[in-house]
Amino acid sequence: MTAARRERLARVVRLCLLLWSTLSWALEDPGCTPLVRAAPRTASVAHPSGLLWRLTPAQGAPSYLLGTMHIGDPRVMRVMDIARPQFDQASRFVLEVALDDAALRGLGEAMFYRDGRRLRAVAGEALFDATEARLAAHGIAGPLADSIKPWAAFTTLSMPAESGAALPLDLALMAAAQAAGKDVVGLESVAEQVAVFEGVAETDQVEMLREVVCHYGVFQAELAEMIDAYVARDLAALVSQAERYANDAKDALMERLLFARNERMAARIAPLVDQGQAFIAIGALHLPGERGVLSLLEARGYRVERVY
Repeated sequence: MTAARRERLARVVRLCLLLWSTLSWALEDPGCTPLVRAAPRTASVAHPSGLLWRLTPAQGAPSYLLGTMHIGDPRVMRVMDIARPQFDQASRFVLEVALDDAALRGLGEAMFYRDGRRLRAVAGEALFDATEARLAAHGIAGPLADSIKPWAAFTTLSMPAESGAALPLDLALMAAAQAAGKDVVGLESVAEQVAVFEGVAETDQVEMLREVVCHYGVFQAELAEMIDAYVARDLAALVSQAERYANDAKDALMERLLFARNERMAARIAPLVDQGQAFIAIGALHLPGERGVLSLLEARGYRVERVY
């Protein structure tokens, strides 16, 4: 059996186990409700495909923008090889947030309750028990599971469990930039990113957590679909997948998590592009659409061209 075939078989087995465990949690009933698919949105997507883009100001040298996924899957990591020439030429590396030691400490502190509250009391016994078991597969157990905030548990469980200690693409690029002596610039602070979730009502955070816990196997399987779309450079498919279970609460979250941040990131990218020779890496879902970073930069007068 070839290595590729063994990996495909292993993936099927993992997904089957995840789906089985989802059914078993449903029997314990932490308040699960069925997933409801949103009606497809028919509008075309601006900049529907492409991961690497050239950004050229009215005067000066171009910069490059790479859409990433915040995971270390080997297929995702291969984009580093594609973008290597543009990365090597850049004098400055830019990412969503520069996670130095201080930033990592700040993020760790923000994810957990510091006021005596506990997730068991906030989410209720049944949902907490289900969440605790899910978090164990992501390396969070015991007192940590009980002190994590609902939004942090939600974001953790929204990532692939099997990624283990693999360095996400963004951080691998940051490490390479530091090793090459490039300037490293963060577009946002940890506090700004945390504020996106802290601004969501705690009751809504609990419902987001309930959904990802109850349908964990489904969402883990759909992460594989998102990786497929990413590898295919299909940004329109990523948008469609992000909107698959849209509702009023999720639309409000997307407004904060995606569109408001697109505006902020585009405004902060612009002066860096004016300086030239920057290599910028942000999540691929921030790129497409009329309210995406690429369209916002075009509206500011920059020429945007797909490279890959």
